[in-house]
Amino acid sequence: MDRGEIVYTNIKDDDEGETKPYPGGILSPSAKKAADLAAKSAALEAAYEKEKELREIREKEAIMNQKEALKEYEAFYETFKKSTNDTHKEALKEYEAFYEKFKNR
Repeated sequence: MDRGEIVYTNIKDDDEGETKPYPGGILSPSAKKAADLAAKSAALEAAYEKEKELREIREKEAIMNQKEALKEYEAFYETFKKSTNDTHKEALKEYEAFYEKFKNR
């Protein structure tokens, strides 16, 4: 059997009240690989959760940006609607169609 590295566990020394490493046994190479894979898996899971949180924040920001853009469009629409020029009235019809498409997204 191949010998791996010595595993140390931290124990509290009752006499001095300090935590000191204590040899807890020998870790075989296959057990070491399993421990390394478990550590990598935990790190990947933590990174995935962080990315998931960031994605949710980005989605909320995108929704807020769309709401702000809609408010700007509504303000422009109201200003444009008050225009009396015949050319503007034709453009208003086109804009209303665009506005409805944007609003219903």
